[in-house]
Amino acid sequence: MKTPRFAIAKYASDLLRMEPRNIGIILWSEKGVFARFIGEIAQSVDLRAVRFVNDSTVYERWIKYWRKQIQENELTSNFGKHASIGEPEFLEVLADIKPGNYFIEPCGIVLDPAENVIDLLNHLYERLVEPPQEDGGRLKLKQIVSTAIKRARVSSDYFQRDYPVICPVKDKETERFEFNYAFANSHPGVIMQRVDLSQRVVNAQKIVDSTAWAFEKTRNEFKIPEENSIVIVRKHPESDNPIRQEELLRIVGSFATLINGEDLDSIVGAFRKFNNWEPSELAN
Repeated sequence: MKTPRFAIAKYASDLLRMEPRNIGIILWSEKGVFARFIGEIAQSVDLRAVRFVNDSTVYERWIKYWRKQIQENELTSNFGKHASIGEPEFLEVLADIKPGNYFIEPCGIVLDPAENVIDLLNHLYERLVEPPQEDGGRLKLKQIVSTAIKRARVSSDYFQRDYPVICPVKDKETERFEFNYAFANSHPGVIMQRVDLSQRVVNAQKIVDSTAWAFEKTRNEFKIPEENSIVIVRKHPESDNPIRQEELLRIVGSFATLINGEDLDSIVGAFRKFNNWEPSELAN
């Protein structure tokens, strides 16, 4: 069985600065080639979602071009590379064009592929392609928390972002976890994570399970109390299954204290509280 591979479609508004933005995911698998791009709706593109590009009509033409290319059984690039749709090198041929404002960057294999190819595509898109705002102009949860940190005037020397920990999980096996925020010295004393379910996230169950697992193992290893274990969660306001959404949140809530991601004052309060955190003698 051949391992799925993916590539990222990118857009650079200024070729001199060359600061590209991710605009889509193209996924190759034995089941075919699949793609998802910013602004796509059915067979068209909502140009309101791509106001960051210099010319939205050019953006739309590129999306249609890439869509046409991935439906071909074989591709031959302008530089002579060739591959059929059943070969993993298909993405490399697709990317083999003269560099410009729009280009594709092959990124390699997927180490932990989902059973459903569309679920995998959506997971990669949600992880790697980040529009600056959600539909309707709503701020993303990460932006809300960043605002809260500024308002809380967090100045603690113990405050860290993207904080990694390694915990034993079974027998002699260990696993690495990473928390969005932490207050830590030699060991973590406060761990905080964002969980955003405000969009129709396909892999919500996986996100919730992995978050609960990380909190359970890290709390047990470093004896972190529940009040120092924080999940900032944002629910989907129009969830197709609100009861299921609440069930998922109860799973996380059994290992951490939940804070409403829409309540900026509560988030600010949490960071102000932990800004005074000091490591105990036991932690040292």
